[in-house]
Amino acid sequence: MKRIGLFVLFGGLFGLSCLAQDGYTVSGRLNGISAGKVYLVAADFGKADTLAETAVSNGNFMFKGTVPGGARAVELVFPGMENRVPLLLENTMYQVQVASTGAAVNGGGEAAVLYKEFGKIGEAYAAEQSAVMSEYASANAGRQAELQSRLDGAYKASVQKTLDLIKANADNYVSAYVVALGARADGEELLRQKYGLLGVTAKNSAPGKAVGSALARYADLAVGKPAPDFSVKCPNGDDLTLSAVPAKIKLVVFWRSDDAASRSLNPQLISLYQQFRPKSFDIVSVSLDENRFAWTRAIEEDGISIWSNGSDLEGMASPAAETYMVNRVPYTVLIDSEGKIAAQGLLGADLRNAIADLAKKNRKNSKE
Repeated sequence: MKRIGLFVLFGGLFGLSCLAQDGYTVSGRLNGISAGKVYLVAADFGKADTLAETAVSNGNFMFKGTVPGGARAVELVFPGMENRVPLLLENTMYQVQVASTGAAVNGGGEAAVLYKEFGKIGEAYAAEQSAVMSEYASANAGRQAELQSRLDGAYKASVQKTLDLIKANADNYVSAYVVALGARADGEELLRQKYGLLGVTAKNSAPGKAVGSALARYADLAVGKPAPDFSVKCPNGDDLTLSAVPAKIKLVVFWRSDDAASRSLNPQLISLYQQFRPKSFDIVSVSLDENRFAWTRAIEEDGISIWSNGSDLEGMASPAAETYMVNRVPYTVLIDSEGKIAAQGLLGADLRNAIADLAKKNRKNSKE
């Protein structure tokens, strides 16, 4: 299900009273949309429970209730419609206008203000990134180095501002929710840092528990842990299952056909394949594409059909990518003869050396 493209996300403050009250009131109007009911569904990384439902009368609907804890991320769901409307629900008043082209949400309280503060940090970094990238391609090597340093500094500053805001609002639901939103994108180290700043109440919220679960998954992906199995579809529609690949050393490569770094890695992978294939080495390329034609064309153009290729064409939402908490491409996972994770994220000489070490270890073990 997709969220409707909103004009205002999560309760922008547009003149409605934001004074605290005993509960919430969500008054809605459907414009050019026919629906008999509207459902209020939890959307904060826990179970997608239906919290309430109400009938639509002459295009109008209304929800009234109380949010325990003061705030919760929810979605308005309309039967028969693919799109949903996200809402950061608080014990205050909202007016929602929904059309086929989008939705507008007026209202919100303290949680909406804090969520907006987190958003401003991300927006500022995105603006700086856009400014740098617009100049980077045409700049000389020296200027490119300056621009990269500038971007790195902006990123570090945005991370620090986010950490400071989490720390200042350690037990706020919004802090836990924001951390949960970035669980995969942040990577394990930064996620643990953010999680450590949350208070007990925030950690025990639905998004807080989701972050805890994500960190547990990272722990299960540590070097020496069994490599989780997965299945994807080959270009011809057959199933490709990691455990069914018989090689003693396996390299899983997550990539995309439209990613320059991914494509530039493929010639190096061909070299590795040719060098180590006789030593029971194999590659499994998992594409995070969404377009079948682009994916299969890249396989042929880059000459990587010599090993196993698979995808479920779900982009970064790929179950295989989620299993390995992939947050960037290209990304590699090296698996040893015991089916355990030997290394992650290696490229270049580091990757070649790691494969060589496993090959030597296997040869030594076979002689004993």
